[in-house]
Amino acid sequence: MTMGHTLSATGKQIGFIDCDFPAGPSSLAPTLPGREDLVKEYSVEWRHLNQWKHKRLFKTIEPADIMQGEVGDCWLLSAMSAMAEFPGHIQWLLHQESSVPHHDLQLHDDGKYAVRLFDVGTKAWKDIVIDDSIPFLVGIREGFGLFAQPLLSRPKDDEAWCLLLEKAMAKHLGSYGNLDGGDSVYAWAAWTGSDQLLSYRRGPYESNAQHQEDPATGKPLWCGYLMKITDPKDPNSTEPEFTGERFTDDEMWKKLCLWDAENYCMGASIVGAESEKSRKDGLVEMHAYSLLSAVQIDTGAESIRLSCLRNPWGGSFEWNGAWADHSSEWKSYPAAQALLHHEFKKDGVFWMDFSEWSPNCFNYISVCKHAMAPRRQKSLASVTSGVIRLACVPPSVEVSIPLEKELSRACI
Repeated sequence: MTMGHTLSATGKQIGFIDCDFPAGPSSLAPTLPGREDLVKEYSVEWRHLNQWKHKRLFKTIEPADIMQGEVGDCWLLSAMSAMAEFPGHIQWLLHQESSVPHHDLQLHDDGKYAVRLFDVGTKAWKDIVIDDSIPFLVGIREGFGLFAQPLLSRPKDDEAWCLLLEKAMAKHLGSYGNLDGGDSVYAWAAWTGSDQLLSYRRGPYESNAQHQEDPATGKPLWCGYLMKITDPKDPNSTEPEFTGERFTDDEMWKKLCLWDAENYCMGASIVGAESEKSRKDGLVEMHAYSLLSAVQIDTGAESIRLSCLRNPWGGSFEWNGAWADHSSEWKSYPAAQALLHHEFKKDGVFWMDFSEWSPNCFNYISVCKHAMAPRRQKSLASVTSGVIRLACVPPSVEVSIPLEKELSRACI
């Protein structure tokens, strides 16, 4: 290991430099797969975090902190966004005390950080030591002038935690380029140490002939698979093993509610023929989303099953159908917005009726069955007036968890 500190001409220490993962082409290679046009038009510069606006490690850790950059690591960032529901665990990964308020966590003066990762090859936790130099895309953009922004993940405000988690994973895998393409369950394995990594898909998983239909509705059943990581250094090396599970839509919804109650990290995607294909409904095929919550609204006359998801692209790349931001459903149920703590913002977060999850919409679910620490500060929402009642777990679901856990969990 050849780590050390850089010294000035006078011999004064000016910061930690990680020579094992240097700020240069070897740590980027292969550089920007499929985006050679950017390399020609702009330059890549490595900058220390204190040279940019990022002046703190945390402000408030939340799913909307993260936006994807120029490398196809949506699998990593959607997994990170889902884990941001549990700020204490993010702090633990970065060796920060969870009792310290987020906004008091400043950057390290020496630029040295240790990030905990679970090595699925050795089955052991280890510290990935990194410095704070981050690759930036620098150039002149028409209408904007001179600009500089991180090449990969682009955090909201002045928080640097996601840049450091991403860099630690890049070092673990050998380069930033090796983050291009992967499976979210690989990231959750590295951040939790769990091997209970599962996926559920309507119909067959690629060539596996497990497809069956619900005789009552004619819709494909959800089939369950245990995802096994076959190469500890390849985030795309997950192999499915059929568990024998098959669920109807109703059964799948109950599972989502239960897993949400158990504080599991979840994700969803739309299996398609073309990578990251944008659709008219605002969704993107072959692209990883965070599945943040499953909530049921009972009005007395009907029950509405709402799923909350986030696109790691952030911005306005959101679902534009029923329950999208500013849609008529929010006007029909005015109490729902406050109770769900939902803001109409261009942050990639949106709510969607689970009934819209047709076979041609979200048809792939990932879940890490590892009970996480308490969620961000939220509360179990219910309206006692009887007009609207929000329940994380439908009354018909039998939940084998202690009552006090169900009542205290922050579901929305």
